[in-house]
Amino acid sequence: FLAGPHKTSSSSIQLNLYEWIRLGQSNQLSELFSWPAPSDNFLDAGCDEDEHLETKMFYPWIEAIKGQKGQTRGCFRNKYHSPEEARKVYSDKFYSSWVTDKKSLVIATEAMDFISSERRPHSEKILDGMIDDMPWNRNRNRNLHESEEEGFSESDITAVITFRTPRSSHLVSLWHQCCMDDMSFYEYLTIHLNVVLDPIRSIDSLKLTQIFSKRGLKVDLIDLSGVSAEGYDVSNVVACDVLGAECTSVQVLADIVVEDEPAVANVKPHKAENFNVTDWQIDRIDEAIRTYDCNFLPLLEDENIRILYGHDLNIIFSECEQRHERLRSRDELVDRIIEIALDSSSEVDVDDDLNDVQLSL
Repeated sequence: FLAGPHKTSSSSIQLNLYEWIRLGQSNQLSELFSWPAPSDNFLDAGCDEDEHLETKMFYPWIEAIKGQKGQTRGCFRNKYHSPEEARKVYSDKFYSSWVTDKKSLVIATEAMDFISSERRPHSEKILDGMIDDMPWNRNRNRNLHESEEEGFSESDITAVITFRTPRSSHLVSLWHQCCMDDMSFYEYLTIHLNVVLDPIRSIDSLKLTQIFSKRGLKVDLIDLSGVSAEGYDVSNVVACDVLGAECTSVQVLADIVVEDEPAVANVKPHKAENFNVTDWQIDRIDEAIRTYDCNFLPLLEDENIRILYGHDLNIIFSECEQRHERLRSRDELVDRIIEIALDSSSEVDVDDDLNDVQLSL
């Protein structure tokens, strides 16, 4: 499972892994792994083809598990598939790729971060549904038996989660995604965070990691700052360090047939006039999120979790004992962020360089 969360290079990872596996741009990956997106079925059912059909094809699977019928992906908004029917379409494709083609599955969508929602009634059942739809549970759920499925369980699944810093930049990117054209960043912080259900779920990579691990899955937690410090590309890191592909000494797929650099997708800038908070406030928000991250210090001792390219995450955890403030919950963190945004005691101007930066989503 490539589980995001939102705004952590997930779109870039999905696009590159799709091209390397489904389009066969890497022979070793395409021979061993499947990108089991049932796009043909949706096209036959009347779905319109678009540029995101294949790379975002697993988002509707999560929506189906939630009992929804295509809230965000137009491809899924058609009368042919109820949520129950859609789940069968996906589970059939997973089964044929795994049993018939005898390939391991790569399933990627940032929608998996809904698993960590604290306010949505369906959050607990999402991970249950994902595991129920895995090939080894297909006949088990139907009281049947096939030898190919013996001995497999959730412990054979690896969830890949990315951790983004600066922590405040992740929050800025969530504003980019939802409402940059409709409200300023100050309005996002002081109004949107106050009224939206579980508004900072997607910055909580560590809780998402904790939930997967508690369910018995292995978790590879990738610190994007460490990947950047090494000069590597995160999509190649997934291929090399997680999928075990043969790579060069600088973590680039050895058999890639396309010489272009890996794609970087879904990057959005913002206008300076809309980013109406100060450097001082951004720094305090960043510190508040890092303080909240300290709730997950025990993850360092979790045998199910492997931290890859630990850099800023290591620094955050190393500073936890020196922190005097404690933010025990997301609600406390949201209240603290709003408090900082409303505090006008600083007269420091917003840094123009920060306004011009393009944050990768």
